[in-house]
Amino acid sequence: MIPLERVAIIMSKLFPNHPYNKITSPFGMRIHPVTKVKTMHNGIDLVASNGTDSQTDYITNHTEGTVESVGYNSSAGYYVKIRVSPRTVMVYYHLSGTPYVKKGDFVKHGEKIGFMGSTGTATGAHLHWGIKRDGKWIDPQPYLDNYSE
Repeated sequence: MIPLERVAIIMSKLFPNHPYNKITSPFGMRIHPVTKVKTMHNGIDLVASNGTDSQTDYITNHTEGTVESVGYNSSAGYYVKIRVSPRTVMVYYHLSGTPYVKKGDFVKHGEKIGFMGSTGTATGAHLHWGIKRDGKWIDPQPYLDNYSE
């Protein structure tokens, strides 16, 4: 597990314009805050600022890659999926509105991709960040420490 002070440094890079960041829901089984059913949480929820929809809480891309898809669905809300390797896709869910990137775009490390929001099935403004490797969800928290400095 990454020391909390290190997590704060790394998350300040995902949310570069606000110093207060925390993980509100880790990867793994949990009672879903909306449905109240025990389900697998396939990513981590990151909150910045005060947890409200805010045009100050923008999200930057973790690792360079190609936008595989953008869109909206009732669960994820506005989302971006970025292929960072032949085996790995990173997902960014619950953006506040249409992402800044589109399918096929090459996005650099640190490039702004959208704003944190509460679209889809959410109880408040946050980023749900997930990683799918070889078609299976993996815990993204260890990868916070691999964010390029």
